[in-house]
Amino acid sequence: MRVLESDITIVGAGLVGSSVAMHLGLNGAKSVMAVDLDLEGVFSSSELNAGGVRATWNNPVNAQISRVSIDYYASVHEDVGFHQKGYFWMFAKEEWDTASATLRANPHLKDARIEYLSATDITRRFDFIDKVDDLGGATFSPLDGLLNANLLKNHFRARARAKGAKFLNRIWVHHVTFMADGTIELDAWQWPDQMDQDELKKILTAKETRGAEPIKIRTGKIVNCSGAWARRFANCMGTDCPSNAVRRQVSVFECKGVDLRPFGMFVDSSGVYFHPEANNILAGYATPDEPAGYNFEYDASFFENCIWPPLYNRSTKF
Repeated sequence: MRVLESDITIVGAGLVGSSVAMHLGLNGAKSVMAVDLDLEGVFSSSELNAGGVRATWNNPVNAQISRVSIDYYASVHEDVGFHQKGYFWMFAKEEWDTASATLRANPHLKDARIEYLSATDITRRFDFIDKVDDLGGATFSPLDGLLNANLLKNHFRARARAKGAKFLNRIWVHHVTFMADGTIELDAWQWPDQMDQDELKKILTAKETRGAEPIKIRTGKIVNCSGAWARRFANCMGTDCPSNAVRRQVSVFECKGVDLRPFGMFVDSSGVYFHPEANNILAGYATPDEPAGYNFEYDASFFENCIWPPLYNRSTKF
């Protein structure tokens, strides 16, 4: 059986895992290895997300971490396609007082230059948003914006590799043993690099192992960066993780009456978010009744049922 060794092994090499590899290298770690079944990220949250970057969180810890991230993205904005065009967040009348007060009280947002707008200010700011009778107000946070997640991931990896980190593809860790001498042994499967999407999907959802070679990884430390599979990997270590995989869907569509290219992210009071995607619009919504589980199928009725009605109710241009 082939045996791989490293001082630190990162399980999952999406945005978070790649960032961890980079920062470990920048802080002097000499033997870092990140393993992933899907380095390209065909089915990963890192590749399939909407690309929004914001510090306007109610939770102070979220806001603090995001501010540090935003400062970094701004310093390498050309490399990662970061456009600080803001987040525009709309709130229903019954939500506005509490939401705005919570953001104002967050100590990590004191210097974020957040604007608090009345319902009448909203249409003055964005004239295409002309149905505002149900809104109590909105916030505009100019430091927030959009980035290219693929460029960011590759930026992290390039800097990590420059410090000696290795990224290995088609590896799935299925068991973890903590040895008496303090080392950790990971039992894993590795598949050939060439794999079609249907095969990859079976492994991710049904734990398919056909065609795989068993390998072992000996390491001193492990970092769980496996995203939607974080709970499954935690279970391999005999622990648990309060993370569940839930499908999220987005739609990309054309709307000749609205040009969003000068702007950043919009979040409607309904929960629908939308932003420019080249000359089109990308919109998404977290359906509240979506069950936990691995589901990579796209619901053909999603746009008609979840995206179009809230947009129509917000603007005559839609």
